[in-house]
Amino acid sequence: MQCILCKSNTKVVHVFNKDHLMEIWRETANIERLLPNGLFNLNKCLSCELEFFDPNTIGDEIFYNEINKNRSYYDDAAKSEYLFTANFVKDEDLILDIGCGTGLFSKYLPKKNHFTGIELSEDACKEGAKNNIKILNEKIEEHVINNKNRYDVVSSFQVLEHINNPLEFIQNSLVALKKGGLFIFAVPNNESYLKNSPNYKYNLPPHHLILWKKKQCDKIAEIFNLELIEFNFEKIHEIHKKEAQFAFLYNILSVLYRNKTSKINFNAKHFKITNITYRIIKKTPSFLLNLIFLLPKYKYGHTMTFVFRKK
Repeated sequence: MQCILCKSNTKVVHVFNKDHLMEIWRETANIERLLPNGLFNLNKCLSCELEFFDPNTIGDEIFYNEINKNRSYYDDAAKSEYLFTANFVKDEDLILDIGCGTGLFSKYLPKKNHFTGIELSEDACKEGAKNNIKILNEKIEEHVINNKNRYDVVSSFQVLEHINNPLEFIQNSLVALKKGGLFIFAVPNNESYLKNSPNYKYNLPPHHLILWKKKQCDKIAEIFNLELIEFNFEKIHEIHKKEAQFAFLYNILSVLYRNKTSKINFNAKHFKITNITYRIIKKTPSFLLNLIFLLPKYKYGHTMTFVFRKK
């Protein structure tokens, strides 16, 4: 199979089935209707090392309404990428935010009337309208037809990990952008604690389809002839500390028990290690557990943000 980013050859690094995914999501969302029967692959590009799932089944609006009820990360307080990105926006800039949700990013901008969001959720569009935020219920490929080279900034936060056509998505985003304008996006950092979190549902289909690392984000600049202006690795956020502590301890125990960490794991060793990990976390004082965040590879949190200039 070809890489969905650089078109190089790939290899299968993990195989799992529909029942595993349904069990992982069982307490949060009913995903049976979304998944085809048969096996799923986690593929890895032999060149750019991008990892992506196949079949790349996307969650629908019902699915996201279910999971958003229980996820504090969608709260505006957790969005450090908004604060970082706002530093690059000038007063006169016209901004297009793709997959904008209810338009929270507009709150961080100097002029809300220069903000246009596009969003597939009708409920999110209606919520934004209540707050006088301009949000259009359309896809980026529809929007660019009459908005070529219009915007000074095109942003996209926590979207690129959800889509099955990253090249088309980025290309359309750049069509909407003026020459010299900024293309800014944020994605989960799969070089953070996320890579050692087996069965972590929010990093699996039908939620996340692509597992991004910095190397592939740099590849985007090469493919589309963009200039990388700046990037930012989010520091570990308070709401993610428990998840990161679990990943750290699980990884140590998996080495001791010779049970290599994988994205989806249903063997007996995995459940034994998981139970031991939870017991350790429960009995260990928080200040001792927090020492892991002094380690270089554990000080970074969920999100990384990139700022590119269109040449």
